[in-house]
Amino acid sequence: TLFVNNLLRGSGGLFDFSGGTLHADNVQFTLTQDGGTLAPGASPGLTNIFGDYDFNAGILEIEINGYDQGDQDPLPPNDDDIGYDFVDVTGEAFLDGMLQVVLLDGFLPNVGDTFDVLTATDVHLEGNFGLDLVPGDFVGGFIARVIPGGNGEILQLTAVPEPATCTLLALGLIGLLGCGRRLRSRVTD
Repeated sequence: TLFVNNLLRGSGGLFDFSGGTLHADNVQFTLTQDGGTLAPGASPGLTNIFGDYDFNAGILEIEINGYDQGDQDPLPPNDDDIGYDFVDVTGEAFLDGMLQVVLLDGFLPNVGDTFDVLTATDVHLEGNFGLDLVPGDFVGGFIARVIPGGNGEILQLTAVPEPATCTLLALGLIGLLGCGRRLRSRVTD
């Protein structure tokens, strides 16, 4: 595990990010992730990537324990409550690994709550991009979508009900429609 405020790379230097966990406030170059875990800032927090983010494999861990994005004022006495991780990319983001959502401190989002977790000039969801929720008390899940905003585009997570709830709701609506049709046919007969 590497905790760093400013990750710098010398001229012609390499940074091989293929394992371990990186907690960085600022990455001063294009970050290529071929494994390991990027965990923004300091649990939860903000990571700025000055360049592109090539997320080829591994985990992008997004921790959520409230509704405030990143750590806007990390220094006492003004330290604010951090709600969820955020990654700010000045270039493009190519996302081809697993985005893992971790809910902290018993936080339970409401269905429909949104969390803007990454911004870049362009956000590309590649073929192996996936979304995983670490098991906990939340019985729903999340969907990811790219929307306009931020530096150009935003990767937004939306809390959704668990699939079984959606299925039961759909079956209930179908049942109600069927009952309504039967009642109408009896009235016309």
